[in-house]
Amino acid sequence: MPAVSFKNDPIVRCKDCRAYINPFVRWLDNGQRWICSFCGDINKTEGYYYSTIEADGYRTDHDDRPEFSSGTVDFIANHEYMNRPPMPPTYLFAFDVSKPAIDSGYLASACATIKSVIEQELLPGQNGERAKVAFLTYDNNVAFYNLKPTLKQPQMMVITDSENIFMPQPEDLLVNLQDSYDLVMQLLDNLPNYFTKTTTAESSFIAALQCANSIIKNIGGKMVFFQVSQMILRHPKLQPAN
Repeated sequence: MPAVSFKNDPIVRCKDCRAYINPFVRWLDNGQRWICSFCGDINKTEGYYYSTIEADGYRTDHDDRPEFSSGTVDFIANHEYMNRPPMPPTYLFAFDVSKPAIDSGYLASACATIKSVIEQELLPGQNGERAKVAFLTYDNNVAFYNLKPTLKQPQMMVITDSENIFMPQPEDLLVNLQDSYDLVMQLLDNLPNYFTKTTTAESSFIAALQCANSIIKNIGGKMVFFQVSQMILRHPKLQPAN
């Protein structure tokens, strides 16, 4: 689909019905005004969009502008459509590390896959300098990982009370992927080795979900959970149906 960008200028729309500029508008006064094809209102052509009209009634730039020659186009939204700057691409990965999950062998495969995706820059939005990531692991406890770029290795912080969750060092849990790239790669390499001797059969999935939400609630993003164990610890927020 052709894309149309007005960069920092307003997208041309009818001042009355707000219809977008399209191949069926008609031009007046040698292109200085145009008639909306939807409501018939007459609009002034702003200077940044002005072009002279040829004898056949088409603009001289008709063939260069997809919005005049294509039935469907994609208008690129600019700052006038935003109440705030767009949030950075954000990803939180949460791994079930209970004994049934570790015994399945999934953790090494999951970490290797995520590492490969990051190395090949296949994570959506990763190509810029704004992508952010965070990692959690959980069995009957929830573990956070400090990936602050000034550290030499990832720092694990464990919360043992899954019913009263708090965020240790919240500013260091969600980090810029580019700044903390080496620490993220190191964590993905070593994470499967951290839990090889685990004996805990249950997973505190609900507590981990609360933690994940707390980490990214101010910025939004995508949470990717790897839940394997069927033995999920009961939680006050998860009550059986009557």
